[in-house]
This record gives sequence, structure tokens and C-alpha cells, in this order.
Amino acid sequence: MLTFDRTLSAEKFKSLREKHNFTQGQLALLLGVTQPAIAYYEKKGVKNFWIVYRLALTLDCKVSDLI
Repeated sequence: MLTFDRTLSAEKFKSLREKHNFTQGQLALLLGVTQPAIAYYEKKGVKNFWIVYRLALTLDCKVSDLI
């Protein structure tokens, strides 16, 4: 797992999901993870680069816009 020194905060992750009207299940399918993983990210934040990268692709933005 590739990690980096920046974290996508739990609050920002959840607000982005809600802003784009995704359920946890829908976002899980798009990111290739499980719904419980999405719930975890919404509580603890995301340090895994690939999850942040896939989220950026899904939201059509840059990784730097997310962290």
C-alpha cells in the first residue's frame, strides 16, 4: 500500500461524498472498496494514495485539490 505524508481528512472525505450525492455504497463501487471501508474513511480519514487518486479521478479533479 502506498501512503504519503498528507491525509484526506475524514470530514472532507464525507463532505465530498455528500456534495456529489453518492451513497457510501455507490462511492465504494466507484473506488473499488467496500462500504465499510468508506465508513472507516469518513471516521478516520484517508492516507492511502491510491484511494485519494481514484477519488480524484471519480470527481474529475486533482489529488492536490483533495488534500
